[in-house]
Amino acid sequence: MFRNISEKITNQLLRTDVIEYDDFEIYQFGLEQMLATALNILTTIILGIVVGEFWEGILFVFAFMMLRTYAGGYHSSTPLRCYLLTASIIAVVLSVIKYVRIDSFICIVLLIISSVIILVLTPVESKNKPLDSIECVVYRRKAVTIWCIETMSAVTFMAIGFKGIAISIVMAFMVLGISLIVGIIQAEFE
Repeated sequence: MFRNISEKITNQLLRTDVIEYDDFEIYQFGLEQMLATALNILTTIILGIVVGEFWEGILFVFAFMMLRTYAGGYHSSTPLRCYLLTASIIAVVLSVIKYVRIDSFICIVLLIISSVIILVLTPVESKNKPLDSIECVVYRRKAVTIWCIETMSAVTFMAIGFKGIAISIVMAFMVLGISLIVGIIQAEFE
């Protein structure tokens, strides 16, 4: 989706001797990912404002992205599909947070179920990001550490009465759990 823009910027960096030719692909890929991330953040901000759940949207995306980086999971076949799926998920999650009454008991049950899925399946590799045995250990350790921090945060926020924050984190866990399951299924058919 941002390939042409990132290529043009990287070509300009190459022409002005800011980067070396050998680093072209690295910079081009990095710029492409940065632009995609910026679009996802902008989309989250807009959807959060429209639905009236701005901070919950930001927190959901932050919690999800931090854990997803190391846990892995489903990958769309194109950047456009990835963006559309991400925007749809954010819209659904924000709508659930706003319009569905989730009491503390349900929130804890969802936290436990999604946590079990995450802890059992992490990391899930993809054909675009295969992992060797050392990477599996490192990614798992980092994912579990992030999961622990996020879980303690969710439980603490729920205990002190900030249930919206806790639900945002739990929703990130639920979406990640689904992504891990779908990622495993996806790998079976590749």
